[in-house]
Amino acid sequence: MSRGKNEQIIASSLGNLAFTLSKFAMDICLYMSQNFDFISFPEELTTGSSIMPHKKNPDVFELIRSYCNRIKALPNEIMLMTTNLPSGYHRDLQLLKEHLFPAFGQLKNCIEMASL
Repeated sequence: MSRGKNEQIIASSLGNLAFTLSKFAMDICLYMSQNFDFISFPEELTTGSSIMPHKKNPDVFELIRSYCNRIKALPNEIMLMTTNLPSGYHRDLQLLKEHLFPAFGQLKNCIEMASL
């Protein structure tokens, strides 16, 4: 009867890490904005704007924020996929792997990008 429980626990752990990283990325984007201008990054980690060439866009952190927000939704997705299943094995559980396994690589990439 535990099918799907382990996946949900793992997804929650990934979601917790993603939550912290997403919050960090949002703070970076906010504090790099012209309103704050509290931090800056070298040109290798930012891109310019076609309208305002002097502006530095924190593209890496915007992508980290988005990937992590998608990972944060994973526990809810797994819960909804397993909610009305009776005990035993069902092919429905194969679909969990399509979402859970890639999340490991995505979170690892986000951590590596943030470490720059």
